[in-house]
Amino acid sequence: KAVGLYKEAQSVGNAKGDRDQKSKILAALNEAKSAGTSTADATKAAGAHYKTGQQAFKTDDYDAAVAAYQEGLTEDLTLLGSLKEKLTTAYEQALAGQKAHDAAEAKYDEGQKAFFAKDYEKAVGLYKEAQSVGNAQGDKAQKTKLTDALKEAQAAIAALTAAKSDAE
Repeated sequence: KAVGLYKEAQSVGNAKGDRDQKSKILAALNEAKSAGTSTADATKAAGAHYKTGQQAFKTDDYDAAVAAYQEGLTEDLTLLGSLKEKLTTAYEQALAGQKAHDAAEAKYDEGQKAFFAKDYEKAVGLYKEAQSVGNAQGDKAQKTKLTDALKEAQAAIAALTAAKSDAE
């Protein structure tokens, strides 16, 4: 729009022959064209950050999604609404993931107490609860820890069951 207005002003200025005015209009026209190119480049860059954020979000990498969306916000304000919406969603998912992680850790800790008290059945139940809370959020290290603890408790149950059978 700005380029169109400057061209119109330039044509009016050409008719009157004012060289100083023509120079100012031409300089403003060139500046508007450059700004248009810069805006297009910024929009393209912001779009790329948006796509990167979407890909990270799909793989539950909310920290990377947040970073990409934030980077996109610095590039172009025309995508502001979409980026803000996705940024908010990514923050919410990251918070939900942290809450799920914390809840799973609490169940794991309870399971550990039961395990060391030799209440293996209770420990198995608590580890399974922890898995159901934690698995939804994709924390691989936590999943591994819970799986290992569950296997250990199940092995202890199997050993006790075998020992009781041998004793009879």
